[in-house]
Amino acid sequence: MFADLTDAIPKVPRRMRITQFYSKRYYDSRIKPVFNTEWALVSASSVQPKPSRINIQNAVTNRLWDAEPSSFKTWLEGQRDAEHARELEEHQRVVKEMEAAPNTPDAYHTYGVFLSFHDWGFLT
Repeated sequence: MFADLTDAIPKVPRRMRITQFYSKRYYDSRIKPVFNTEWALVSASSVQPKPSRINIQNAVTNRLWDAEPSSFKTWLEGQRDAEHARELEEHQRVVKEMEAAPNTPDAYHTYGVFLSFHDWGFLT
């Protein structure tokens, strides 16, 4: 009930697009060197208007992802799905904890007394 009254309920985690996950895992080692080279060329050119930095980053990321072998893509998609499953489990655990929190003064008192008898140290 307490969770119903607050905006503190965490949002359900979304699964990342595969190119976002690829960038999260491999930006420094695979994407950044290529991006820096291309960004230097774009910055030095006289083309107006200059494309935005994020558009160049996305284009490089997509191009490099498309060039990866299919076995790597399949493996990375499995890694992404496993990470998402862990995030969902954590979300469900947090929501259950919030639902179990006391929602009336009497329940809060009972909950506090219960915790103090277990000598968990943070109530004394």
